[in-house]
Amino acid sequence: MPPVIKTAVIINGAGLAGSACAIRLRQLGHTVILIDSARFPRRKLCGEFLGPDAMPVLEALGLLETVIKQSGPPVRTVHLYNAGGNPLKIKLEWLRQDYPYALAVPRFILDTLLVERAKMLGAIVHEGCTIQEGIYSSDQNAFELAIKPVKSTEAMSQHLKSSILVDASGRNSNLATTIRMSQQAESIEKASSSGDTKQIEPYVGVQCHIDITNESTDLNMYFFPGGYGGIQPLTNNTANLCLWVIPELAKLSKQNFGTFLQHTLGQNKAARLYLSSASASEAIKTVAGLHSLHQVRSSSQIILSAGDALLAVEPFSGFGMSHALQTGLLAANCIHQGLQNAQTYEQIRKQYLLRYQAQFELQFQVMRWMRPLLKQIFLQKLLWPVIQPMIPAIIRFYR
Repeated sequence: MPPVIKTAVIINGAGLAGSACAIRLRQLGHTVILIDSARFPRRKLCGEFLGPDAMPVLEALGLLETVIKQSGPPVRTVHLYNAGGNPLKIKLEWLRQDYPYALAVPRFILDTLLVERAKMLGAIVHEGCTIQEGIYSSDQNAFELAIKPVKSTEAMSQHLKSSILVDASGRNSNLATTIRMSQQAESIEKASSSGDTKQIEPYVGVQCHIDITNESTDLNMYFFPGGYGGIQPLTNNTANLCLWVIPELAKLSKQNFGTFLQHTLGQNKAARLYLSSASASEAIKTVAGLHSLHQVRSSSQIILSAGDALLAVEPFSGFGMSHALQTGLLAANCIHQGLQNAQTYEQIRKQYLLRYQAQFELQFQVMRWMRPLLKQIFLQKLLWPVIQPMIPAIIRFYR
């Protein structure tokens, strides 16, 4: 057996949450191993919208100026069109006056910038690798893990030992079922065996980049029967098209681009006009079978989880990427404080969940309240004429 490599923190998943966590921990002086089954740069289905709350995180990680240079022009306004094509306007300065803008940046660029930043600061990054098996001993407060390259059947497993494991491997993470827990607590054993497989989102994510002439940098979001979608300009001639639709509509993405648009965004007259000259610049990507939105994963009662591995947020909210970055930073700060205070893994994980709840619960309550709007067209038609003057006040409450 290869020698066991001891390290302070192991992070599974090098996306937004995992890389942000790794960068912050390296800034604080901790040894970090970052593991991801993909190799970077990689493509990923995403709205590619970095909301205002992401900016202070990027600044803390030393990446804000770099990301701005790699992004399209700043986004300062969001337009929400109901199914009838009537708009609501949201100025992003209402969300934050210190960072009154959002950024549009392709995920393959942003993910790579974060991973490279983690490497530059000294994190050990294992790309194209996965955690094959592991065990956690509460008596020793330690994880023992075996990692192996995804595509090589001959490569020997590498064995790691750490007191801290962070799961940042996405909304369908199965890490909790890979780790055997030696704890005696009945609640932990119950959470370990229950899993999250029954809570599956009935919608399908659909995304592709399109060629289109953009006269503004505003983000436009459109509702239509069977879902909603957003068009986020990336340059003057390209945009990211991302939709959240019922499976019946998602199946149409396998046909030609025009047919798919006709039955989705084309049902909204405002979107139909905007997309009249659009064409797909790449193959349409879809993702289904995702764990339910706004539902904290039961695996978080076993493993310290960040980003979508902890909770996947409603795409409509526009802060999915910001949420991932914020949770990565929060996890790192809790780990740093916990290690300084000689806390056990369980104590650090519980403190992290308490701070997470305090930071995000109000936002999630508002989104749960608003979610019926995403399905009920009659509610949209009823509320749109009267809600525009109320938006600044709603946002202040949301904040």
